[in-house]
Amino acid sequence: MRRESKALPVRKYLPVVVFLAVAVASLVMAGMTYFAGVQAGRFKFEAAADDALARIDARIDQHMALLRSTLGFMQANGQAVDRQQFDTFVATLELEKRFAGIRGIGYARLVPVGDEASAATELARNQGADAAIWPAETDQDWRTPVVMFSPLDERSRRVMGFDMFSEPDRRAAMQEAMASGEARATVPLSLVQTDSPGIPGFLVYLPFFPSDTNTDGAGALVPAGFLYASFRIGDLFAAALGRSRELPIHYDVFDGAPDQGRPVYSSERPSSPSFGTDYLVSRELNVAGRQWIVLFSPAEGFEPPNSPGIAFALGALGLILAAAAGMLSRSQSQAYDAIRKLQQTTEKSLQDKDLMLREMNHRIKNSIARVMAIARHTANNAKTLDEFSSSFAARLQAMAASQDMLTRSSWQKADLGELLRIELGQVFGNDLPAEILSGPPVMLTEAQTQALGLTFHELATNALKYGAAGQTVDALRVRWNTDAAGDWLRIRWSETGSPASPPAGRPGFGTRLIDMNITQELGGKLDRSFSEDGLAVTIDIPLKPAKSRQ
Repeated sequence: MRRESKALPVRKYLPVVVFLAVAVASLVMAGMTYFAGVQAGRFKFEAAADDALARIDARIDQHMALLRSTLGFMQANGQAVDRQQFDTFVATLELEKRFAGIRGIGYARLVPVGDEASAATELARNQGADAAIWPAETDQDWRTPVVMFSPLDERSRRVMGFDMFSEPDRRAAMQEAMASGEARATVPLSLVQTDSPGIPGFLVYLPFFPSDTNTDGAGALVPAGFLYASFRIGDLFAAALGRSRELPIHYDVFDGAPDQGRPVYSSERPSSPSFGTDYLVSRELNVAGRQWIVLFSPAEGFEPPNSPGIAFALGALGLILAAAAGMLSRSQSQAYDAIRKLQQTTEKSLQDKDLMLREMNHRIKNSIARVMAIARHTANNAKTLDEFSSSFAARLQAMAASQDMLTRSSWQKADLGELLRIELGQVFGNDLPAEILSGPPVMLTEAQTQALGLTFHELATNALKYGAAGQTVDALRVRWNTDAAGDWLRIRWSETGSPASPPAGRPGFGTRLIDMNITQELGGKLDRSFSEDGLAVTIDIPLKPAKSRQ
């Protein structure tokens, strides 16, 4: 039994343990699947972002190569290149067809302030007599008027003669190109200065050093001018990312750090809000000496390798399996408990049966002994056989009534008020007035019920024979109550309406039976009081064993 009691808590919590174990394992697997899917999605998107960056970088390198090839053409022909030769060379490049994003190629002469005549002559030769360098005034030491541009149309014709050195952003890029001898890009700007808002783009300057290049006062080479390419940013990115297949990405381009630099361009394809910032990828792009930052994010149409729904489905399936395993374990535990309870019930039933048989044997012996005692004493006090039969039958009926009450309560308890109504009803009839009996509910034990049943029968019989109750039952009153602790019961039996006196001679068997029941069997006290008004009997009996009252 000790081993079984220790095993009970284990079996009790086993279904919960099984459920939690399977659920945790399933959720861990689902979580690993989810995070693996997210990581794979990031890798996939980073690969797409790197692919996009490589396309953009390749397109820019291709355009830089175009500018360098133009520089080679200029160096091969020196400063003697005129507009017709320049246009012919640029036309062979097929810019619009092969180099989307380049608006055109131009050449700006570098001349010191005060020596603009040669540049003005070349400009007039290429554009006509009405061409002029603008703006007319400058606060710089150098001027770089555009003297050639191809292909030349009405829109691009407006830049002819424009002194690029007079504009700060363009001047900064030319100064860097002059100092490094390499191509340098401007910050993002409007390609046509006279238009509003213009075309978003940037310029790349490449210094042109002919064979007869001069030096400045410090001995540094001074270029004759700058070849430059005009880039339309939108066309450049569209050409780079629109070939073969469109990548499902959104990109924001900044000249410098995103929080400090200038916005360069943003793709027309919006970013998908479902991915948030988890897939945001930052890449650097070198554009002719300028550091651009490109922020890539997934656009509509991007699909991770593994959908999060798979992880959620695995988690849900795992919880279902955990619930099924827990229910199966609980069913097994319940079946075991049912078998164990059935075994315990069977064992208890056998024990109860054996106890009941012993109890019945004991009760039968007690009842027989009580009946024999009543029969013996009744016979000793009866004068005739009829008197014996009548008294003995009445006393057996009182015992039977008490037994019947105990039987209905499975020999556990009997109510005092009900016992009084039954015993008095046998003597005075069942139509007893309600005011005769009064008291709180009191439950009696088996011994108390049997002893008080005979006591009430004897008192009622004596009242019927010798008291005023023989004339009218209204002369009888029975009141009872308990003390505050519920340890003692007091019963007051009173008969009024006629004088009463103690019986002469030796007390009869009924009186002795009452005394024996109250004092000896129940351990109580009994007091009889005779007066001119009638008889009063006070009975005090303990309701609880002596040990429980301590």
